[in-house]
Amino acid sequence: MTGTLISRSPSTSIPTAAVNRRKVGRPRKDSNTPSVRESLIALTRQEVAAHGPLAVNARTVCMLAGVTFANVNYNFGTWNGLLAEAAAATYVDFVESIWAQVQAAPHDAEARFRAWVSAQVTWHQANPGWGAFFVFPVSAEVPAQLMREKAGKTISGYFTLNLARLGSLVRDLRDGTVSDFPYDTNNFPRAEMAQDTDLVLRANSIGWSIMGLAVWKAGSHVQRDQVPEIDRFEAQIEEFHIAELIASARRGAH
Repeated sequence: MTGTLISRSPSTSIPTAAVNRRKVGRPRKDSNTPSVRESLIALTRQEVAAHGPLAVNARTVCMLAGVTFANVNYNFGTWNGLLAEAAAATYVDFVESIWAQVQAAPHDAEARFRAWVSAQVTWHQANPGWGAFFVFPVSAEVPAQLMREKAGKTISGYFTLNLARLGSLVRDLRDGTVSDFPYDTNNFPRAEMAQDTDLVLRANSIGWSIMGLAVWKAGSHVQRDQVPEIDRFEAQIEEFHIAELIASARRGAH
């Protein structure tokens, strides 16, 4: 999946850690070697995806990148600045990865909607740390605020585009159509879609339900130990839930 981050255990070694640490300064001109800045962002994305923003720190990321700690301040101002840039890049990739899976699905309204749901769930399962960051920004308030300050327009654009794409899938289910929706953050028909009140209400309600499913599937809930039936029936519950969402979309006004 485009933009999917690969989780790893803290003990796994990665090839980017070098014996001789790279110093503060301009990136190497070797086109095959990522710059220090690129390496720090990529490794921060990887580590936060696996362990969450509170379990990762700048010194660990620098050690993995084989660079000195001063590179964080040199390139990003602070560790929170690095987290904010990594978060913004991750969110953009998340939105585009969801749509890539929809586009790869069969040209059928239900198949495309199911691809959307599956992509959401799969991404959150592969990136639980970032899922927590985006769904519960209070878990990392300072970098979340910096992300909004530095990349707020970009994040807002992709958030709205993501919702509009879901709206197009819900509309297809409702109207019995299949539309390609070939738009980006700059040109999607926002005003036109906003005039369809039924679609706005239905798409947002369905979106909330999908997010709840994704968070549940990605989490490890203490309460589940007390209800073993949930694990036994989870696949059936998930299919029932998705089928209900599809039925809800098809009940919309034509």
